[in-house]
Amino acid sequence: SVLPDGLVELVAVYVARGRQRSGIGGRLLSGSLDVLWRAGVSAVEVSALASNVPARAFYELNGATFVRFAEVDEGGERLAGVVYHWTAPT
Repeated sequence: SVLPDGLVELVAVYVARGRQRSGIGGRLLSGSLDVLWRAGVSAVEVSALASNVPARAFYELNGATFVRFAEVDEGGERLAGVVYHWTAPT
């Protein structure tokens, strides 16, 4: 979803368990970010559950910066989450 000031919210990156750690998630994320940067998007944010260590590691390994703690809506339940951020290259 597009937020104010050219910020895009990435909802999630999911890869089937059998394909995880194969590099496909990183390629999917990188390609998505490239398309967004070329479209003029200035920044992208994604949320993850604070307890989801693999997702957090994935975002950090792919250049995201931790921004803040926030609540995440998980099926109508509010849980502890974190927000990561990428800024468009200049």
